[in-house]
Amino acid sequence: MTGLINFPFYIKQTLNDVQFRQSGKTIPGDEFDGIGDAEIGLKYGFFQDKPIVLSTSLIFGLPFGKTGGGESGILQTGDGEFNQQIRVGVSHSFYPKSIYVSAYSGFNNRTKGFSDEIRYGFEIGFPFNKFIPILKVNGLASLKNGKSLTSQGSLFANNIEYLSPSIDLNYQITNKFGVSGAVAAAIYAKNALKALNYNFGLYFKW
Repeated sequence: MTGLINFPFYIKQTLNDVQFRQSGKTIPGDEFDGIGDAEIGLKYGFFQDKPIVLSTSLIFGLPFGKTGGGESGILQTGDGEFNQQIRVGVSHSFYPKSIYVSAYSGFNNRTKGFSDEIRYGFEIGFPFNKFIPILKVNGLASLKNGKSLTSQGSLFANNIEYLSPSIDLNYQITNKFGVSGAVAAAIYAKNALKALNYNFGLYFKW
């Protein structure tokens, strides 16, 4: 059994200035920052002494982030809803080689008029002592069973869909503490902007 906690202490959203060529008018940019929505959950692995490990996870999304931010009132650091996600996963280690692969699929139940979602992903990791680079592909598909909410291109909008590859770089400073950084793009996106997304964080293992 493994406990999972993800708490974004700082999220910043920005909108660039928008200039209309014909009229010459400019809509000024905007920005908003604050804490983000947190996730807390449990993960249980089956057949952990075998080459292929199965797992199941229950993850709760806690609405600590803010909505309606910035001068425009459309920027967010969270979606304002409590959600519950069930995942199943499979992993395989190529020991003694330092390579592993993992895949998952999950159902995310959302509240407050948001559509439920199917989430899925695949990753391959190459641990080198304390340095662990990971290549990931994550996808999201909306079931479109919620109320129609305005998108505004936010990461927290309703009926978002995407397929996003990313590169994660992790460095284990001590046996329990490490730092991580990632950059993600989108090769397909619906109701979301396809700009690059950067993440930096700290992690702690019990």
